[in-house]
Amino acid sequence: MKIAEKLFYLIAVTGFVLKPFHIPGHTLIILCGLLMLFIFYLYILITSAKPITYVLTGMSAVFVMASVLCHLKFFLFASYIMDFSAFILLLAVFYSIRKKTYFWFLSSFVLFWVGIHVFILTQPRYKLYYFLNIRFNRHIEQDYLSWDKYSWFLYIEEKYDSALNANKQATQIAKTLNDTAFYKQALEHRKLIEKRKWQSFHKK
Repeated sequence: MKIAEKLFYLIAVTGFVLKPFHIPGHTLIILCGLLMLFIFYLYILITSAKPITYVLTGMSAVFVMASVLCHLKFFLFASYIMDFSAFILLLAVFYSIRKKTYFWFLSSFVLFWVGIHVFILTQPRYKLYYFLNIRFNRHIEQDYLSWDKYSWFLYIEEKYDSALNANKQATQIAKTLNDTAFYKQALEHRKLIEKRKWQSFHKK
């Protein structure tokens, strides 16, 4: 791997490491790393500097990491990115077998991220959200938004008592910080939890 390629991967991975700590700009760091990698492999493809198998393997790494990001951020379109990343990965495997050309370090990196992706998909969303947004959040004592969303993930897993406790944290912090609008919204969420009628986190 070239130095520039390693640097771009390092940037992206650094963003992922910063994610659980709620370091500002971590998503932007990840996106910058992935964008530079995409441009890098596109350049290699256009100039034929590397075999097509190398480009496809690298692109599969980029899109698998992008899919991981989408699932960590709970984006609604995450499944589409995952499907596309699976397609690119299958192409990379197909050409690697056909050309009998393998790049062990890059391929191992891809497999590592595929493993992370599979692990994420098998975890309950409330546990994943807790780890990513609450467990290491240095500002959690003032972060009522994270507590409120955590209550939603608990609710959809039918952890109603825990959802009410998380909601209580959100309402108390909002009240302390004098955010009247959010305080009212959190109270509405509490009523929906108690009545088992919380249909969507976002207002329609």
